[in-house]
Amino acid sequence: MTQLFDTDGSVWKLSNQVTQLPDANGLVKETGLVFISEETEMNIELDARCMGTKEEAHAYLKEQMNFPDYYGANLDALHDCLTEVDDAEVTFRHMVEAPEYFWKVRRVFMDSARENPRLRVVDR
Repeated sequence: MTQLFDTDGSVWKLSNQVTQLPDANGLVKETGLVFISEETEMNIELDARCMGTKEEAHAYLKEQMNFPDYYGANLDALHDCLTEVDDAEVTFRHMVEAPEYFWKVRRVFMDSARENPRLRVVDR
């Protein structure tokens, strides 16, 4: 990505990903070049204790990660969404008390982070 600097010192990156943006009339149009503020990085903290069952985990992840309504609530859908994340750091908390299903979720996060360099996973 190309970095640009604004007059106020903020850093912007030029992304060549196809992005949907609303125009002045609210109509969604696709564009291939978008300037993204470096300050848009998502920092998300996830509580491992909230992922005791498949249903609990995916409802919690959908809410916390702001996944779309069509999110499939399974590990494959999680992988698909995570490989599309742009500039996010996810921190897992309370891993010592994590239920069994969490470890499946964490493995998907780690695999997805290897495929998507814009996704970082931190264990605390």
